[in-house]
Amino acid sequence: DVEDVRITSLSTTSATIGVSNDDNLLTLAANLVTVAGAVTASGDVTINTDAFVVTASNGNTAVKGTLSSVGTFTVNTNKFSAAADTGNTAVGGTLAVTGGATLSSTLGVTGVTTLSDDLIMAENAAVITHSGTTSLTITSTTAFVDVESVR
Repeated sequence: DVEDVRITSLSTTSATIGVSNDDNLLTLAANLVTVAGAVTASGDVTINTDAFVVTASNGNTAVKGTLSSVGTFTVNTNKFSAAADTGNTAVGGTLAVTGGATLSSTLGVTGVTTLSDDLIMAENAAVITHSGTTSLTITSTTAFVDVESVR
């Protein structure tokens, strides 16, 4: 023992370091450090130069490789989440997509839907179904509406 620091299990391949009431907090081996307990850092944490960096002053984290999660992934409680068991994704704000979007299932929309370009339906016998209890109105705010082959 050196004051309150203990070095135990000292060998040519590993060493264990701790304190008098917990003598195995740190284990050193070839190219490996194992910490048995919490790690607290007051400065930046950097792994392999820039592969993973946490900036101490603001908590900003940079991950250079792939970030994966086996549990539900959540941002700021309810702003964005992806459920681990289903993959269902919820976005609490506006979803802005600059590229195309391909959906392999039904698109469910609650509220007004605005399309700023053509609506093209490729189904051979496409159907527009109105399930409301009153009427269906097709209008144009600036010109006329063409309807072809009405039966």
